[in-house]
Amino acid sequence: MNLRTILSILTATASILLVSSTTALAAPVLGGPADGARLATPLPKFTWTVPAGEVNVRLVIAPTKVVATDGTLRDADIQSPTAPGATSFQDLKEVYTPGDYFWQLNSDNGSASQETYQYFTSPIRRFVVPAIFQFSRLRPVVEDNAANGMNEIALTGKLRCNVTKITSVTMLVYRGTKLLHNDTREVGCYAWEQNNLFHNFQPRPGQIPNGTPLRIVMVAKSGIFRSPLTTLRLTWRS
Repeated sequence: MNLRTILSILTATASILLVSSTTALAAPVLGGPADGARLATPLPKFTWTVPAGEVNVRLVIAPTKVVATDGTLRDADIQSPTAPGATSFQDLKEVYTPGDYFWQLNSDNGSASQETYQYFTSPIRRFVVPAIFQFSRLRPVVEDNAANGMNEIALTGKLRCNVTKITSVTMLVYRGTKLLHNDTREVGCYAWEQNNLFHNFQPRPGQIPNGTPLRIVMVAKSGIFRSPLTTLRLTWRS
């Protein structure tokens, strides 16, 4: 084997090693939320995979898609280092208000040498958080009002939402298609906390015969946002 053949083999081997070392690392791969996803919760869970050998993985979330020269989101609200080896992240204390958001992952190879240091950025994805209102444990009960001897509907329950403005909750009481009562109360609805609701309705004497089926509709509003209608049914007992 002559010198030229040996040099050719060494060059080819070095090229293979170089390709192997550079292609082993790549940008993190995003899992969910999918690009353009409309979420059903204000507490999104992010998932991903990272090629072996990459460290210092950071989750970046921003309200606008403004990109710096290195490909990262510039106006980030959240830049969170993830635990070593983690493939998901969910902050149950960070409630996302309605709007569009953008997210990506950044990582590097952990090298302390400027010559061998490599930095990686994933593609940027967008997700949407809608206004979310959740009624729970709504209990319409016909109660006896001992003060005046007349029965009344008392409705109690819980509401939580991800809006930042005062929320009004309206109770509509129907007998068939006829509206019997319209009661609106304000509720402070912040940080996905459960807020107490209380509405009551006392009909006029003889307004509702005993055994009449009633339909109760609840709706929450906050600024331009409005919840879906929540309907309850009960039978009036006089």
